[in-house]
Amino acid sequence: MKQFTILLLSALFDLKAIAVERPNIVVILTDDQGYADISFNPNHAKEVATPHTDALAGEGVFFSQAYTSGAMCSPTRAGLMLGLYQQRLGIYTAGAKVGSECCSIIAIR
Repeated sequence: MKQFTILLLSALFDLKAIAVERPNIVVILTDDQGYADISFNPNHAKEVATPHTDALAGEGVFFSQAYTSGAMCSPTRAGLMLGLYQQRLGIYTAGAKVGSECCSIIAIR
């Protein structure tokens, strides 16, 4: 029995050692922001200063080829949060309601 307990405890410690830490992910969604509206962009307008965003970009990862399939922020935000194109949700304008048949990616987990 003592050997079994030692074997079980050593297996548990090994599982703890190989556990992968999940990364922290922050998505910053802005409205009506152009590609040159961030000062870490080499083509930025000279009157633009975004030191905090520059610090985030310097310490993390950013991608420069992001596109949205909607012109308004509310449909885009709904698509991002639900994991579907806003057209599939029937959301084309601000203030539209998501149908009851839709479930979010949060509910799936």
